[in-house]
Amino acid sequence: MRIENVKLNQKLTSGSRSELSRTTIEPDEENESPTIVQMRDGMGWAAKNITTNELVIKDKVLKGHIPVRLYRKKTLVNEVIPVLVYYHGGGFFGGSIQNVEQICRTFADRSDMAVVSVGYLLSPEHPFPAGLMDCFEVVETIATEGQIFNVLGDQIFVAGDSAGGNLAITTSILDSSVFGTNYIKKIISYYPVVDLTSKGKGDFWEVSSIQAKDDDETKMIRDYIIGFSKLESQVEDWYCGSEVDRSNSLISPFYAADEELAKLPPIKVIIGEFDPLRLQVEAFVNELSKAETNGSLSVYPGMIHAFMDKIGVYDEAEKGVVEAIGFIKEGE
Repeated sequence: MRIENVKLNQKLTSGSRSELSRTTIEPDEENESPTIVQMRDGMGWAAKNITTNELVIKDKVLKGHIPVRLYRKKTLVNEVIPVLVYYHGGGFFGGSIQNVEQICRTFADRSDMAVVSVGYLLSPEHPFPAGLMDCFEVVETIATEGQIFNVLGDQIFVAGDSAGGNLAITTSILDSSVFGTNYIKKIISYYPVVDLTSKGKGDFWEVSSIQAKDDDETKMIRDYIIGFSKLESQVEDWYCGSEVDRSNSLISPFYAADEELAKLPPIKVIIGEFDPLRLQVEAFVNELSKAETNGSLSVYPGMIHAFMDKIGVYDEAEKGVVEAIGFIKEGE
């Protein structure tokens, strides 16, 4: 596992600083915490369409209930091309195809791949493994019935952010270790949650060592991470339910056995310098390294969680797409 840990500048970008100081979701009058509806409604950020090519975009429903959205350049509409399957973030309980519209557009615009964005089932209405199985079934459908999408069924790549970054990894574990189908050729995982056992406590949430440009920014970042950690327990409960072993590698890939990690295809992990999930991600990367998994980690200076949502606003979000495409093309 190659670690491309860029030199930290210990300074928030102006945009990140602004986001950290934003008003959080307000709880309703009767509850101390925001409702799931409020949390779902509060997801998503302003993004811009930065594509330069005309795209053909179509919606389909697979397996009777999985909405997918297909993107490709108009100039490639009659070509059979590789495909990137993208899983949105949202803590497994929120987010949607629409939230990652600009990410998927940019992938299709900057590459010669088709992109399939997946609207998997959400918790708590549909806890593990429902969403994960949706993610795998889309991959399997593409691999076995690629003509539906006019794509190459033997050139499938997966990507996702946050919870979707987890699903990109866990779908690949299903593919390589559980079913042995080996449909997936490479993984791109943006700031994935890889440990759903912590309930927002423990070493992975330690903030005492964080130092930023000045005391104000240091406090702002620490408060941000502490606030993020307080939601973690609820997110874990919604996704896992009460009787599931949360150290299962299909839930928490940090706990995957070396032999499972060794079977994974090459993986690129990208995370922000001040992301609350950074400590667990770096620990996971160490496990990948021990298993001699082929891949690399990149840390983007000044970035916080979900920066990929800001395509057209943050240069780093566009860079995250370009770097991922470069990783996919390696070895061609």
